[in-house]
Amino acid sequence: MFNSYSEHMSKRTQLQIRVSESDKKLIRLAAKNAGVDMSAYILQCVLTAKEREFRQLLATFETGDRTLLFAELIDFLSRLSVPEISVMHKPQPELERLDAYTQNYVCALFEQRCEQLGVPTPGWVGDTAPLEYPVFGTNLRALRPYLLINAPAAFKRRNIFVDSGVGDRV
Repeated sequence: MFNSYSEHMSKRTQLQIRVSESDKKLIRLAAKNAGVDMSAYILQCVLTAKEREFRQLLATFETGDRTLLFAELIDFLSRLSVPEISVMHKPQPELERLDAYTQNYVCALFEQRCEQLGVPTPGWVGDTAPLEYPVFGTNLRALRPYLLINAPAAFKRRNIFVDSGVGDRV
């Protein structure tokens, strides 16, 4: 996790809010306890709508069509900005209810998007152990060597061999 939103994205605009001195002290203390500056803390509090949307999407994997939900997740992650993805550092309990393959696929997608945006990958992504055995995105054995070479790195680390990830959908 980073300590300041401004460490990863230059500030382009300013937002001022008026608060009482006591509120300012409470915000400062809460930010200090969270290990971030006041701006980052306020962004974490304000931009949680995307985190809620992400958790709801994960919850649908328990009952929905996994292929369609992966496509929806890819679309969701593709739209995330640096500040939106940067506040998603809390553990994801919805992930723990999913099978190992889905957990790893979700983590690989999230890690790949973090890499694309140049932000640190949250700790919860690393908490999911990679799959024990390789899984390929096709049953065609002739394509396996291609997938071994061309799978995105985040997927390879999780023993998943597919030819695309975030940003590759048509």
